[in-house]
Amino acid sequence: LHLFDATADEAAVFVRRLDHLEIDRLAVTREWTGLRDAAAPGAASAAARGYYHAMRYVRFQQVLAQHPATPGLIIDADMMFNRGPEPFFDLLAGHDIAAAVKKGRLEIHNQIAAGAVAIAPTPGGTTYLRRVAAYLTSCLGQKRLPWGVDQTALFCVAAVMLAEGSPMAPADGTHW
Repeated sequence: LHLFDATADEAAVFVRRLDHLEIDRLAVTREWTGLRDAAAPGAASAAARGYYHAMRYVRFQQVLAQHPATPGLIIDADMMFNRGPEPFFDLLAGHDIAAAVKKGRLEIHNQIAAGAVAIAPTPGGTTYLRRVAAYLTSCLGQKRLPWGVDQTALFCVAAVMLAEGSPMAPADGTHW
């Protein structure tokens, strides 16, 4: 779990609460971006929300790079409360990536539900995620992290890799 803009006290409270869940292994990391005012709790700014949504894929890529034989699933909290992750791992079997799609959305860059993406520890899966992270890091360098850029990165990287004939196999339920 990666905590964006959690103060040391907030992170300590979070870790104490996790101790009660009796999870065998869990890594918790914390990043202070300075995009949230620690003295004034409240809603995150638009800049903070854009950064958090984009950089979560960079952090995800870093974690999976440290554990190269492990499949990974990045999900938003609503998925944890509304349904379990098992269908994503089932869908991922024999494929490089699996992603939820938003049916009925008209914007081409907004079709991927960026809150649910599974990556297999395969050359196609790791290359895909590395390229998504590079896309987002480039946007960060240009100071261009608008809301939805994570979805754009997920879609564009997949589209380019498939057009290039790269060895990336999206799961059957993943539509690009």
